[in-house]
Amino acid sequence: MVNNLPLLKVEKLKRTFISPDGESNLILDIPTFKIRAGEHIGIQGNSGSGKTTFLNLLAGILNADSGSIMFDSRELTLHSESERDVLRAGSIGYIFQTFNLLQGYTALENVTLAMMFAGKPDIDYASKLLENVGLGNRMDYKPAQLSVGQQQRVALARALANRPKIVLADEPTGNLDYRRAKQAVKMIKELCIVNGASLIFVSHDLDVLDDFDTVLDFTILNRAFTS
Repeated sequence: MVNNLPLLKVEKLKRTFISPDGESNLILDIPTFKIRAGEHIGIQGNSGSGKTTFLNLLAGILNADSGSIMFDSRELTLHSESERDVLRAGSIGYIFQTFNLLQGYTALENVTLAMMFAGKPDIDYASKLLENVGLGNRMDYKPAQLSVGQQQRVALARALANRPKIVLADEPTGNLDYRRAKQAVKMIKELCIVNGASLIFVSHDLDVLDDFDTVLDFTILNRAFTS
């Protein structure tokens, strides 16, 4: 259920990277962005426009050069790296573009390990999540034994493992054909609704995002890209 209070609010967020020749390049300049609890937002933008960097900042994987990221009444930019790691483990689900599954572990172990980082492993709940994404008969399979679509479902179950308040999805359908991509988007949205999680779903493909009520153009949102 969506309410009017922002779960996450960004203001004057900037991030630069240093090129190999030592030049400082501004790649992210977001004047303002916010998402409410329970809200689902799609973000469309071309490759190289800074979408992944933006999500990594929201997740606390990267630290901003300047600006504010207020998440659930906490200012992320004031937290240490270890504090951001703890917050991400417990409150932020992340579906990476390449899934980042641990290749030596089964689907069930991948989900359970995510719970261990938050200090609350629950094998029964991990099993339920895998059943919910249609992998009840693949829990003991390792990533190499799963199709790309099945690996994506493991990544989704892992992202929801700690009942996060928000899920960040970085091009999770990039390796799927259109039909499977649409199915995956529907599943991600439905499971976020069931879990009461907000969702930020980024994609280069506007067609993939046509089920979202709110779709933002990242090339407009990011002033570094348009300047």
